[in-house]
Amino acid sequence: MKVIIVGSGIIGLATAYELAKRGCEVTVAGDREPGGGASVNNAGWIVPAESGPVPAPGLVLQALRWMLSSDSPVYVRPTPSPAFIGFLIGMYRACNAGVYATAFEATASLGRGTMDELDRWAGDGLSFEMHREGELRAYVEAAELRRATVEIPRYERAGFEPTALGGDEVRRMVPALSDAVVGAIRFPNERHVRPSTLVAALVGRLDELGVSWLDGPVTGGRVLPTGEVEVAGRFGASRADAAVIAAGAWSSGVARLFGVTLPISRARATASTTCRRRWQHGSR
Repeated sequence: MKVIIVGSGIIGLATAYELAKRGCEVTVAGDREPGGGASVNNAGWIVPAESGPVPAPGLVLQALRWMLSSDSPVYVRPTPSPAFIGFLIGMYRACNAGVYATAFEATASLGRGTMDELDRWAGDGLSFEMHREGELRAYVEAAELRRATVEIPRYERAGFEPTALGGDEVRRMVPALSDAVVGAIRFPNERHVRPSTLVAALVGRLDELGVSWLDGPVTGGRVLPTGEVEVAGRFGASRADAAVIAAGAWSSGVARLFGVTLPISRARATASTTCRRRWQHGSR
C-alpha cells in the first residue's frame, strides 16, 4: 500500500515510521526540513497529564482577557470572520463541567500507551535522549494549590498517579526551590526528551526503511475516480492509495483541498516569564 503523509513534523514522522514498519510504501511531503519547526524547537515534554482540554468552567472571561494580550499563555488573534465567531461560540458552550469532564477523559485516553511506545522505539534501536524524572507542579499560592489538589481524584480515575506534597517535602526533593513554594503535585510517570535527538533518530530510521521525501508545501489535492489520492506542489504531482494529513495548524487548509472541513484554528503559545509563572502557579 502506498501512503503519502502531508507534514514532516514529529506526528508525520512517527506515522511514517509505524506505516513503513508494517510494509507500506511511504512518502512524506513537507515544506521544511524533516522534523524542523516546532517539533525540534519545543520543550520536549511528554506529559499526558498536561493534555487536558483548554475549555473549562470559568475560562470564558479569562480567555477574553488573554485575547487582549499577545503575551498571554495562549493567544488567538481576534478577527470578525464567521469562522472565528463560530470558534468563540463553540468555546463558550464547551466551558462547563460536563463537557470538560468528557473531554478530559478523551484526551487522557489518547495519551495512554505513550510511554510504552517511547520504550518500544528505544527497543527498536532508535537512539534519543529521554528522561524519566516525572513532572512537578509547584505552587506559591495556597488557594491555587487547594484548587489543584481537589482535581487529584480526576487524574487518578484517568490512570495518572499524582501525589500532593507540602512545601518542605518539595524543597527536600528540589533544594533549589524557594521558601515561597507552598506545595506541589508530582506526576511520577511523565517524561521529557531532547527533541532534536528524537526527530533525528526518526529521520535516520525512515531513510533506512526507504521512505521518500517531497520538498515543498502541498498546494493541490484530489481524490481520483480510482479511489487513489493525488497531492501536488512545486515537487510535481504524486499519487498514492491513501493520504494522512499531519500538518498541525495547517491541516485544515490541506483538508480543504480534498473537500474536507476540519475545525482547526491556529494559536500561539508564548514562552514569556509571565506565561511560565501562570502555568507554574496552576492558573490556566
